[in-house]
Amino acid sequence: MKAVEITHSGFDLNKDIIRYVEKKADSLIKFIPRASRREAHFEVKLKEEPGHHKNKCTAEMILHLPRAHLMVKESTINIFAAIDIIDAKMAVQLRKYKEQNVDFKRGRGRNFIRRIRRVARVPFRHRR
Repeated sequence: MKAVEITHSGFDLNKDIIRYVEKKADSLIKFIPRASRREAHFEVKLKEEPGHHKNKCTAEMILHLPRAHLMVKESTINIFAAIDIIDAKMAVQLRKYKEQNVDFKRGRGRNFIRRIRRVARVPFRHRR
């Protein structure tokens, strides 16, 4: 799964930034469903634009999964802060993706749980 593609513009990409991005991408792997981990890969775009007073750093992360493409984008003054923020946002999106697409309880997904809750409201009747 170690596919992390990093593109950059407006600044020199050093080893510290590459290691930091790869570390953050590795921390997100635990949120990806096991069946999707082989096909999943990250695409990270880093960009720095000169501004009037301060530079504006933009970080964008796209996660390609078998059934979806999740995208997060953030702009701040510091590139490391932008990477931290997109990491947190992507974790939230991955949790939502996993809740919607992974069948819990061996093939019984959220619909099964809803059906059980609906049935549980009806009193149980004994047959004679």
